Amino acid sequence: MSAPETPPITPSEALEHLRDFPAFADAGISMRAIALDQNGEYRAYLMVLSKNAQAALAQIAEESRASALDQTPVAYAPAVLIAPGHVMHVSSGEAASLGKVVEQVAGDDSAPYSDLPPRTVVKLLAFRFTAADGQQVIFFRFADTLSQLKESKFLALARAGNVYHKLEPADVMLLRRTYDVTYIDGTAFFTHKPTFERAFGFFEQLRAASGETFEAVTAELRIRGMEQMKAACMKQPQMMAKMASIRRSMNSDPGYAAAMTMERLVAFVRERDYIDVEIATEDGEEVLVYKDDVVHRFQILKLLDDDYLHSVLTERDYESGSKVQP
Repeated sequence: MSAPETPPITPSEALEHLRDFPAFADAGISMRAIALDQNGEYRAYLMVLSKNAQAALAQIAEESRASALDQTPVAYAPAVLIAPGHVMHVSSGEAASLGKVVEQVAGDDSAPYSDLPPRTVVKLLAFRFTAADGQQVIFFRFADTLSQLKESKFLALARAGNVYHKLEPADVMLLRRTYDVTYIDGTAFFTHKPTFERAFGFFEQLRAASGETFEAVTAELRIRGMEQMKAACMKQPQMMAKMASIRRSMNSDPGYAAAMTMERLVAFVRERDYIDVEIATEDGEEVLVYKDDVVHRFQILKLLDDDYLHSVLTERDYESGSKVQP
């Protein structure tokens, strides 16, 4: 008889493990630059650190740990924003790129930083802390314009003993005193959602899923400007997030898509003059009109995401982009 599978570690358990992790200054510390190779695959390049550099990075890790533990966790969803005092979490399995990057960082076969090809753009910096029992915590910093000095009108000189030497841009790396992502036990915690999504390939996943959802939910609808609307839903991040919300509703309730009929949508709009969706007639049939300007581009999506609600308690109508069924 095979042994039962070990259940996955929950985000709450991962935070407890982060709390119990030994002092980062006492852990093994390594730093890697993450870049894409010519085939679009992530590669990690090991950067050798001095003792005082390791101590400084460990201090930043302690501050990042305290920050993550002091905030309320909220699960990742494309249409969910991170409110103040909250930290968002997502599993490595929900984004292929995140898992691939972690795989590169967690191992010990990284190429040296000196092997980084010329003119290669570094996407991420990874800081791995390994406890004596093998437990790992990985912090990520998104590479930005401050990561490495660029050519400028200033001449940089550094003192070594009594001698000043010219600094080359590649010799200096400037790091903000914060980490952007804390990763432990298969879960990433972060507070800068759009940057996280761009860094770990979420937009590519959203784009593909948006196209599939759009086809499914509009298959029986008549929309003037259908192709223009689909193109916007596969390009604009907020609209992709809206499509993801519609997809969740469709997946959780088989009757959801069936309820989104042309007749019901037209009747719903006509009964509520505050819904700014134009209804036109083409070939004797009513159609919804998609408008691509900033004011109107979300209006049909709000209909499809069931954003217009009625309160039984107060008899008031509301527009709500965030809904939870009892």
